Amino acid sequence: MPHASATAARRPLWEGAGAALVIALFLCGFPLFLADAAMGYLWGLRWHNLEEKRFWGLERTLQQVLAMQEPSYLLRQTLTRLVRIAEASPAPLAKACALARALTARFPDLFTFTVLDPAGNVVLQTADHDPPARARDLFRRLLAARLGQEPLDLRRRPDLVEYVGQATPGVWRQLLDHEWMEVSGDYFKTSFYNHLGRQFTLFVNIHWEGMRPDLVFRTILPRLEARGIKADVVDPETLKLPFCRDDDHLRLAQQAVARLNIEPRPRLTAFGRMWVMSEIPRGDLLLASRPHDFQAPGERERWRFRSAAVILFLAGWWFCWFWLRWDPPPYVSLRWKLVGLFLVAGGVPLFIIAFLVAAYMRERTDLLVFRTETEAHRVLETLQARVDRAWVTCERGLNRIIDENWGWSPAALRRLQRRLGDFMVTHHCRAIRLLGADGSELLMRPQGRLRKTLDQGFVRRLLWATMRHLRGESTADDQRFLEETGYVVKAKSGPGPDLAQDEFFRLEGTLNAVLLGSREVTNLLFRCIHGRDPRPAWLVGAQWTNRDLLKLWATRFLPVKPLDDGTELLLVGYLPKYRLATGPAPAAPDPGPVSTTGVARGPGTAETRSGPGLQVDSHAMSLPQPRLYYPCYPSRPLTSDFVRFFKRMVGRQRPLSARIRYKGRPHLVCGRSGAMLAEAVGMFSLTPLTAVEEEIAGLKTRISFLAFLSLGFTSLLGLFLARKFLRPVREISLAVRAVEEERFHHRIPPQDADELGVLTIQFNRMMESLGEVSMARRVQGGLLPRESLTAGEYRVFGFSRPASQLGGDYFDYLVRPDGKVLVVHGDVTGHGVPAALVMAMVKALVNHFGHHPGPAEEILAALGGVLHRTTGKGIFMSLGLLELDPAHHTATLYNCGNPYPFRWQGPGRLELVTARGNLVGLRETPRVFPVRVDLQPGERLLFYSDGLVESLATPEISAFTVFERFLGSLPALPLEEFCRAAISRHPVSLRGDPWPDDATVVVIERQAAPAGTA
Repeated sequence: MPHASATAARRPLWEGAGAALVIALFLCGFPLFLADAAMGYLWGLRWHNLEEKRFWGLERTLQQVLAMQEPSYLLRQTLTRLVRIAEASPAPLAKACALARALTARFPDLFTFTVLDPAGNVVLQTADHDPPARARDLFRRLLAARLGQEPLDLRRRPDLVEYVGQATPGVWRQLLDHEWMEVSGDYFKTSFYNHLGRQFTLFVNIHWEGMRPDLVFRTILPRLEARGIKADVVDPETLKLPFCRDDDHLRLAQQAVARLNIEPRPRLTAFGRMWVMSEIPRGDLLLASRPHDFQAPGERERWRFRSAAVILFLAGWWFCWFWLRWDPPPYVSLRWKLVGLFLVAGGVPLFIIAFLVAAYMRERTDLLVFRTETEAHRVLETLQARVDRAWVTCERGLNRIIDENWGWSPAALRRLQRRLGDFMVTHHCRAIRLLGADGSELLMRPQGRLRKTLDQGFVRRLLWATMRHLRGESTADDQRFLEETGYVVKAKSGPGPDLAQDEFFRLEGTLNAVLLGSREVTNLLFRCIHGRDPRPAWLVGAQWTNRDLLKLWATRFLPVKPLDDGTELLLVGYLPKYRLATGPAPAAPDPGPVSTTGVARGPGTAETRSGPGLQVDSHAMSLPQPRLYYPCYPSRPLTSDFVRFFKRMVGRQRPLSARIRYKGRPHLVCGRSGAMLAEAVGMFSLTPLTAVEEEIAGLKTRISFLAFLSLGFTSLLGLFLARKFLRPVREISLAVRAVEEERFHHRIPPQDADELGVLTIQFNRMMESLGEVSMARRVQGGLLPRESLTAGEYRVFGFSRPASQLGGDYFDYLVRPDGKVLVVHGDVTGHGVPAALVMAMVKALVNHFGHHPGPAEEILAALGGVLHRTTGKGIFMSLGLLELDPAHHTATLYNCGNPYPFRWQGPGRLELVTARGNLVGLRETPRVFPVRVDLQPGERLLFYSDGLVESLATPEISAFTVFERFLGSLPALPLEEFCRAAISRHPVSLRGDPWPDDATVVVIERQAAPAGTA
């Protein structure tokens, strides 16, 4: 880098700081400010999206809690989790026993556990309600039924019926396909859970007498609090929170509930928390909240960016300040400065715009997917809300047909049958029975013949019992039938409670579910037709299965074709069917001593289980494994991604969403379990992300088009600016180089009529002037002698280096007619053309008077008179004149204000020759005092200009002393080399600094006599 001068170092530190600050603000501060504003906008958008997701997460938590408010679901999940934990442990049997004991200790009246090993022996039984033999017998019969060796029918085993919980015969089928079933409506042995595994078997009786009303919330709410979510049950009348123990949170929750009730909003952000509220079917409110203390996304990164931006700005400010203070400043072409300015002015905004567009596209994609997910869940909620309308449609349709078409004539009866037949087809009715008071019966079915199953027989007997009960003709067989079946009636529309059997007879004209245990046998709607007698003459009974009602609901309200945006709505369930797995089962551990009536052993044979009509080899057979089937309406091919999502949603029992591959394209699948639908059925929406991708692609296309349009416009503008600015700058740069190379004939082409055009004209004029000056310099260079002069023992040589194009130093030497040698050295005040003209005039006068005989005083008088008359008092000249007589070895020195010459006798030996006189031009005849100088052989007399001395000034030592030391350090070189070395080895030349004044050296040397001469 260039060397900073001492003047720059002495300047104040604050000098140039303001200009550097302005430049740094333009080049660094403004782009960084735009970048920070852009990042703030994007992070604000991300913060809003994150808040929306947090609220959506709270709402899904509420939906999950509402889905788990049924105690049977919570208990089922608890027992299923117990089995999974035990099977995953190294000792499954021991782990299962430990977990069973822990649950029994926590809920002593709720569970009765029976744990069996793989051999069927009871390892643990937490209560003595039933003997262990019943559990072993049930285990053997379940295993045989699942292996397909004999059907499961416990009607002849009242002890096993009592062990399970007095279940009706229709419930036994559920033992094969379901782990959980509700067996009765009693408080003792209400539900039954069974798990038949390879490592252990688990039978659990659940007793509702041990169930607390708040068990679900006492179990679920602490789990949510561990995740940072506080959920509370709120009484809407008193605003009491029975599960809240924190007084501060109680006060905040009451205020939040009051605001949510008053303000029509589903969400609330207040008191440093996020609040959402939902209504529990029984009338209470469920309030969930979480802290609103999450930091905005990227806030830490933004502060890091701001810190880096401040450091970068300060570095740019320091660089600009340092650049402005550098003296002389580094040379950088104006073209490159303009190019850098264009790049900064155009490239930084383009870079920021590109960053903004990329971040916006990413955030826009997430926002569109989130909106699509929200809209899909709203569609599913709407569909779920329309489930009741399907049941109401059945009720209204059948009642309207009976009201419009009943009569006493055979034609009216045929018309009623025809309308009922159409009703069966349009409403997917399984069967309709018309029972007459006279004992006649008419069975109508859509097509084919109904299979005579237990359900059909049960429905027929139930309808006849209802007919006779309404007519007041009930029999003992009817009463016994009702007592043996123990069916339960549940209203199909709404979450109403289970009804007693005698209340069923009063539900005329409404659709109701008939349950045997936990299994819905059928859905019945009956209507009485009265004649003249107040008692019913006919009873019309319509029967639907859950599948029929689902099909009705799906055909009425579930679109078969995709929606406008391509969304497909599906109703999907799963059916577990057992199949026999091949391969040997793992060896069972030694169960210890067992009863010989249940197990027979023989030497060298495998253990076998025996019973009435049962021979099972436990080592040769494996437990059956369920295989799941997924019925779908409308029929669609289900991919493996969808099946995995379905299993995950069924396991979690809450709304879910995910991205999957469906039909070879990315889709967003959203699922909800149907609370009013059959078990293990879910509603799904499959929204193709093609629309989102197309919208994003459209945005990218439009933004790319605008970007290319802006880039093209910027490029054209850049080319125009380059033509308008960079091309003239390039021409000026070439012209400057031509000046450096002294090619003054170079001209800049004409430019536009602006500042650059004016600069071009002035520059061309300057080039003409420089050409003339260059010519003058060559002429001036020709005025000075270039060769040395030899006269006898004396030799004279001079060398000059002007500080500018035209110098004011002059020297000359010539031989006069009388044989004397005239040596002249002078320095005209100033530089440039005036000094050069005076020097040329002096040259002419010296040549004229020097070649004519006469004393040297005449030459000085002629020079003084001419300069005084022609230049006035503005220009003077210092002059040293030496008149040398080579023959007599004498010399006379006339010094008119010129620096005193040195007598150089060898390296380090100098002697100053002093002579006084006035400057030439001050008066007509200069006043001078001649001095005689005698040079000995080998000595030199050195004339020099003041430029060699003035450039060596220092605060400590005078410039003349430094110059004297410099001359003393010069070696004894030949005359020509000595003259040139006095300038080339000068400290100014060695430093590379420009010469402040002209530098001239003239040396007169008396040659040393050859060796051996006198």
